[in-house]
Amino acid sequence: MQSFKPFDRFVRVGDTREVQCGALRIVATIELDADTTPADFDLYGEGDYAAEWQRGEWFYCGVVLSVYCEGIKLSDNAAALWAVEANYPESDNAYLSECANELINDAIVEGQYILKQLQRVAA
Repeated sequence: MQSFKPFDRFVRVGDTREVQCGALRIVATIELDADTTPADFDLYGEGDYAAEWQRGEWFYCGVVLSVYCEGIKLSDNAAALWAVEANYPESDNAYLSECANELINDAIVEGQYILKQLQRVAA
């Protein structure tokens, strides 16, 4: 099973990692989750985490997997996990890569499904 190279200790929205899985290229992208806040997880009572979030020192993101075949994008959201902490205090962002790796199989299934649909239409 292929896996993504780890994301950096400090990530930005738009950072990506790629892995080739047979004919499919899977791209994991960090996207901003503007709908999730520390209040959703009761972090206001835990230290300065909410204040650090308000200052933009860390953020919630989505780990979104896209699927390509021969340079053609088959899906820009084949699999995703949202409300993931990025640049969280005392974190090395390893969880971002773990999330991406756990989603690879879902992205492959989605990519294979789309390819089969395209083959059916072309036949």
